[in-house]
Amino acid sequence: MSFGFKNIKAFCSSVAYSEWFSNFILALIIINAIVLGLETYPQLSYYSPIFSLIGNIVLFFFVVEAVIKIISVAPKFSKYFLNPWDLFDFSVTVFSFVPSIGPMINVVRIIRLLRIVRLVRKFDNLRIIVEALIKSLSSMFMVFLLLLLLLYVYGILGVQFFRDVDPQYWGTLGSSIITLFTISTTSNWDIKLMNTIDTYPFAWIYFFSFIILAALVLVNLFVGIMLHNVTEANHRSLAKKGILDRDDKILQEIKQIKKSIQKLEQKKK
Repeated sequence: MSFGFKNIKAFCSSVAYSEWFSNFILALIIINAIVLGLETYPQLSYYSPIFSLIGNIVLFFFVVEAVIKIISVAPKFSKYFLNPWDLFDFSVTVFSFVPSIGPMINVVRIIRLLRIVRLVRKFDNLRIIVEALIKSLSSMFMVFLLLLLLLYVYGILGVQFFRDVDPQYWGTLGSSIITLFTISTTSNWDIKLMNTIDTYPFAWIYFFSFIILAALVLVNLFVGIMLHNVTEANHRSLAKKGILDRDDKILQEIKQIKKSIQKLEQKKK
């Protein structure tokens, strides 16, 4: 690596991870978000050329940001392209050059909206929540399957019990499942109960048991999974920054002491 390129790399590294550059990119993302919002107003269509110019300027600086970050890690480009957040930023920037004509115009609009998502990585707390959400997907999927099973079973029971009493909500399996889904949010469940309780005095058992299982147990499972993964993601973030809990520091010191003792024992042997 030549001396000149080393200087360029050092300069790019100092810029890429500087606070002022991060704030500058953050300001561009916010400006881009505001412009995208203004473009939705038909009465502002007169300013479309200005909005387009601002979008191109923002895209130019996003390209500059990507180039600076890539040069800063050269020749170990994997540090950039294997980082999920950097790869996301790079992909959004590259796909922004797709021509907005014909059937591709909707794709371009979606890509432009994805630029706003870049705000997430600029705020540590937001990034931690998103990382926790992604990690929670597998566990949440199993809870979601359990919820679907519960809706299906109670949906069939609802059709069998209440089809003739309240056909609008319980006439078919589909309408029954939709009704149960709204009940799981505890929205107007008492009205549906009142519509059936005159004919079926024990209908309250059906409704109460479903609300307890769906609205209380399963929803709290979702919350618990999220809280667990947010805590873990926050812990990993603190560890990367070198900010560890007191107990973790003590454990690390104990491990270091054990390693030192093992080395001393090996020397004695």
